[in-house]
Amino acid sequence: MSLRDQLLKAGVVDRKQKQAAERELKRQRKLEQAARGRKKDLERAAMEQAEQQRLAAAAERHALRRRVQVEQEASARSLRANQIVEHHSMRAAAGSQPFWHHTPGGVFLHRLDLPRSLAEQLRLGRLAVVWVDSFGEPSFHVVSREVAERLGAILAERVLFLNREPPDPEDPAEKLAEPRDGERP
Repeated sequence: MSLRDQLLKAGVVDRKQKQAAERELKRQRKLEQAARGRKKDLERAAMEQAEQQRLAAAAERHALRRRVQVEQEASARSLRANQIVEHHSMRAAAGSQPFWHHTPGGVFLHRLDLPRSLAEQLRLGRLAVVWVDSFGEPSFHVVSREVAERLGAILAERVLFLNREPPDPEDPAEKLAEPRDGERP
C-alpha cells in the first residue's frame, strides 16, 4: 500500500487531493521523460556534429596534402625539364635566317635568328624549339627531336615547335626555300 493510500485511509487527505497528487506526479514523470528524450536528441546531434567536423577536418587535411604533393611533383617535373634542356641545348651563333615560333602562351610570335642550316633542320623536323623558365621569363632553345620528345613526355607545354611531318620535297614552295646560286647555305 502506498503512502497516499495510507494518508487517505487515515483521513489526512481526501480522494480529490489524492487524485490531484497522482496527476501531478504523472505530469512530472512525462516532463522528465520528455527532458530525457530531448537530452538524448541533443547528445546525438552534438555527436553527429562532432563527427561531421572531424570528417571535414580530415578531408581538408587530405586535400592540403594532395595539393602539396601535386605542387611538389610539378616543381620536380619543371626542374627535370629545365635540366634536360640546359644539358642538351644547341649553342649556335646568331644567324641571318629568321625563324618564327609561338611564345609559351601561344598568343604571340617570337623571332629566332638562326643560321640557315639550323632553320632548315627545324623545318625538316629534325630539331625543335623548346623553352625553359629563366627567373620568370621564358628562354628559348633549339634541341634535337629526341630531346624534344623526351621533354614532351615530361612537360608537353615546354615544346613550342616540332615539325612532326616534314615538308614534301616536291612542293613548289620548298624549291623557293632552297639556297640560290651564290648564296651560302
